Amino acid sequence: MKNQILLVLFLTVIFSACQKDKHVSKELLNDPLTSQANNWLEDSSGFYAAKFSGGHYMISVDTAGIFVYTLAPYGLLNSAYSVQVDASMSLDDPSKVANVGFVFNYIDANNYSVVDIYSAGAYDIWSISSGQPKQVVAATPIKEVSFSPSAYNTIKIIQNSSQVELKINDVSVTKGDLKLPSSNFKVGIFAGTQTDPYYSPVKGYFNNFILTQL
Repeated sequence: MKNQILLVLFLTVIFSACQKDKHVSKELLNDPLTSQANNWLEDSSGFYAAKFSGGHYMISVDTAGIFVYTLAPYGLLNSAYSVQVDASMSLDDPSKVANVGFVFNYIDANNYSVVDIYSAGAYDIWSISSGQPKQVVAATPIKEVSFSPSAYNTIKIIQNSSQVELKINDVSVTKGDLKLPSSNFKVGIFAGTQTDPYYSPVKGYFNNFILTQL
């Protein structure tokens, strides 16, 4: 009888340990971005516009050397996560360069990170701390997957405690050392322009924004 009790206790300990290790992801926001269902910001000024148009969310920029971002309409994040979106670009002058991507680990206007996807077929990752930029992943040509800026490409980042991974069209293209903020941060999407001689007005189009807690 004593051996049976010990066996039951042993199995209980194993089961409890397995339950602790069992990891369940939680989808926090899944928005097709076809309509104003989740209260994304719609705004405009003399040099940009962010609005729903033609079944997608559009950010347009017509001033050189800036990027315009919109934070996702979700509460503050506090743990590892993934975020993905389908994005495309339309440049007034396709021979020039513009970019779309994610603003992530966003605390305020001086503390955040950025994943850039360039129309010329390249990516990079930056971290801004107290207003000072630091390159996490240098500008790198997209070679792993077929890429066309005018087509929708699925961009995904996976941010854990110490590293960020970038996937384009479901293929992992890079990883970089980047610590997760301790708490209270957000994510968003953006479109941006370059300075001369690479400047062209750009429209970034976005669909299927999915935010998941890991």
